[in-house]
Amino acid sequence: MSSWIAMSIVAILLLIGFIREFAKVRRLRRSHEFASKYLNNFLEWYKGRAQDSRLYADMMHDANRMQELLGNDGTVSIRMPFESAYHSNVPVILQGVSAIKRDYYDIRGSVSETAKGFAQLVEDTVRRVIGRMSDDISNAVNRQFNPLVLFCSGVSGILELPLVILTESGLISSAQSHSIVAGRLFAGLRLVVSLLSFLGTVITIVLGWQSFVGLIKQIV
Repeated sequence: MSSWIAMSIVAILLLIGFIREFAKVRRLRRSHEFASKYLNNFLEWYKGRAQDSRLYADMMHDANRMQELLGNDGTVSIRMPFESAYHSNVPVILQGVSAIKRDYYDIRGSVSETAKGFAQLVEDTVRRVIGRMSDDISNAVNRQFNPLVLFCSGVSGILELPLVILTESGLISSAQSHSIVAGRLFAGLRLVVSLLSFLGTVITIVLGWQSFVGLIKQIV
């Protein structure tokens, strides 16, 4: 009976971990699909001389999400044509797309250097991020079938539950919750709890539930 208790706990943690990893793969695939569609719309719009108002409206509607997906790659330092100073922390999507529309033509009626520069920047940055997403998806799919990863992910799910409750109740923001989960303190806690959970499961299976409880009482 004691072995069944330990195995049930492990099975529950593995199931929670699998659900979390499966959801992560779906989330990554949706982001990959979104970024690919955004890039296709951008290229079609730019090659159409930035005249398609529908595509432009769609891109501006999705600009904040696309900018967020770029992460650390989403801001750059650039020097505009005919300027000597550099502009720091320029958002690639939020600044680039509107700049192309505003300055597509130069005084000669040709495509301006500003538009060419921003178009290349937007395309290269989004393509690079799409490639990174493809790698993340491959890694995440492989993680779905790693029992150790699923076990640790299940433990993380249990540890994050209080943060989810606090977030849903409005006591902390989503940004604060994400910051805590991504922090080193939480990572250390997750590692310790995972190791203790795994060790406790092994001891329970080998010695039995009553012996494990007795061992815990001796330690405490």
